[in-house]
Amino acid sequence: MKTPLRSILVAFTFVGCLAMPQAHAYDASAWQAAQADFQRANAGESGAAAEAAEKFAKLVAAEPGNPLLLAYLGSAESMQGRDATFPWKKMKFAEAGIADLDRALALLKPEHAQAPAGGVSIANEVKVTAASTFLGLPGFFNRAEAGAKLAHELANQPGFATMPERYRNAVLKLTAQAKQ
Repeated sequence: MKTPLRSILVAFTFVGCLAMPQAHAYDASAWQAAQADFQRANAGESGAAAEAAEKFAKLVAAEPGNPLLLAYLGSAESMQGRDATFPWKKMKFAEAGIADLDRALALLKPEHAQAPAGGVSIANEVKVTAASTFLGLPGFFNRAEAGAKLAHELANQPGFATMPERYRNAVLKLTAQAKQ
């Protein structure tokens, strides 16, 4: 993943930690541990992406229909591809991450668009995670257009100006990245 996109995901991960609804089947401490590993992976720490992917995979196993967990798993898997040594492993992880992100986007329902007080909706967090990951992938994956479309959709949604500042900044950085 490109360095500017790492900072976008890191900034947005903090928003996600605050906005995560508590009514889920998985353990909140497991979510926090997975998020901590995800943040370390975004910072480039060796091995952290694998740890994050492993923890998110366990969370997804506990709640397979949760698009947010699946989106973070997909992003962590894509970062494993970034960190892999061998080209075939890079491809394997990136393709698995893309597939999980696509599934997360497909799982979004109208109820995921409801934002908790002071946060952003699950739908928005899934979309910004997917957009960040797609825009950070090498061009031969042909996901930049999908990432740009998601970023522009997020920036043009009603009420965008009243959403949390960290979220708005992350989306605006993505839209600027998409234009390049």
